[in-house]
Amino acid sequence: MSALPAVSRTAIGVARLRAAEQRRWRSGLAFHISIRTRFFDDYLREALGSGIRQVVVLGAGLDARAFRLAVPRDVHWFELDLPDVLAFKQAVLDRQAATAPCSRTAIATDLSGAWDAALRARGFDPSAASAWLAEGLLIYLDHTTASRVLRTMTALSGAGSRFAAERGDLAARVAAAGERPDDAAALWLGGPAGASPPG
Repeated sequence: MSALPAVSRTAIGVARLRAAEQRRWRSGLAFHISIRTRFFDDYLREALGSGIRQVVVLGAGLDARAFRLAVPRDVHWFELDLPDVLAFKQAVLDRQAATAPCSRTAIATDLSGAWDAALRARGFDPSAASAWLAEGLLIYLDHTTASRVLRTMTALSGAGSRFAAERGDLAARVAAAGERPDDAAALWLGGPAGASPPG
C-alpha cells in the first residue's frame, strides 16, 4: 500500500473505515436479533406453560420455533406469510424431513389484506386463548396496515390471549446513534407509530 499515491491510500483508508462501520452496525444488529430471539422464545415457552394451545406467528418468515422449541403435541401452531416465503420454507423443511411435534399450519396470505378468514378456515378458534407473535414485522408495515393487522388480531383474540412484538422505534434509535442501517432498513415503513425510516 505504501507504493500507492497518497490520495489512493486515503481512499483505501476511508474504505476501511466504512467497512469497520458496517461491521459495527451488523454486530449491533446481530446482538439485537440474538436478544430478541431469546426474549420471544421465553415468551412462547411461558405462554405454552400457562396452558395456551393456539399460537399465531404473523409474518413468520423462516421462523423455526414450532420445530426447535418443546411444543406440546396438542398445540395448534399457525404461521402466516407471503406465498413465496412459505413455499421456500417448506422446500427447505422437506429437504430436511423436518416435522413439528405439534399441529402446524402454514397459511399463505398477504397481511396487508383480509387474512382473518383464511386463518379461521384453517381451524383457528377465535374464542380460545392465543399467543400471537409479530417478530420483525410491524416496522416493515406502514401505519395504516400495521394498525389494521393489530385490530384484526385483537378481534380474533379470545380471553387470556397475549401478544408480543418488538418496539417499532429501532429505526429512529439507529438513526439517532449515527449508525448506518443495512439494506433491510430501507424497507422500514415505521409500523403503528408511523415513524419515518432513517435517511
